Amino acid sequence: MSEQVRRRDAERNRARILEVAAERIEAGESVAHKDLARAAEVGVGTVYRAFPARPDLIAALAEPHLRQLAALVRSAVDADDPLEVAVVGAVALLGQHPDVAEHLRAQASEPDAPEAVVDVVAALDELVAHLGDRMHQGVTGVALAHLVCAVDFAAELAHDDGAARRLQLSIAVQGLRGA
Repeated sequence: MSEQVRRRDAERNRARILEVAAERIEAGESVAHKDLARAAEVGVGTVYRAFPARPDLIAALAEPHLRQLAALVRSAVDADDPLEVAVVGAVALLGQHPDVAEHLRAQASEPDAPEAVVDVVAALDELVAHLGDRMHQGVTGVALAHLVCAVDFAAELAHDDGAARRLQLSIAVQGLRGA
């Protein structure tokens, strides 16, 4: 078998594993390597080669959502209230993808963070710079990333129809504004 054929096969397997993992996470099912292998109809070794550890799998699953988040934050600068658009949009996106929020929170301040996380933090830093003195002094992209993850987590704990999420978002946005 040629190297090119093996690479195509590996990419196909990786894509299938990611597809199955996303479905299993959505359904609240295990994404243990053995469970993914069984569901994706590949060997356990294939799963380990593609994703040596769970954080590697979560990073791969999170990447497109993090790219979407960075784009959302960058587009918010054109809004009438960029801070509110960015924070509300970020919390909404993270609310749909809890593992992405967990990944962003864990990686935002890491020096060797995945490229997609670095891009989100850079977009948030750009937003902070754009807002200048309209933003609470000392806020950074990393702090903002952690804050939107925290608001998302707090809203998740509320188990209501969205009233708690709206209240927490309002408090966060007002607290972020400069004095």
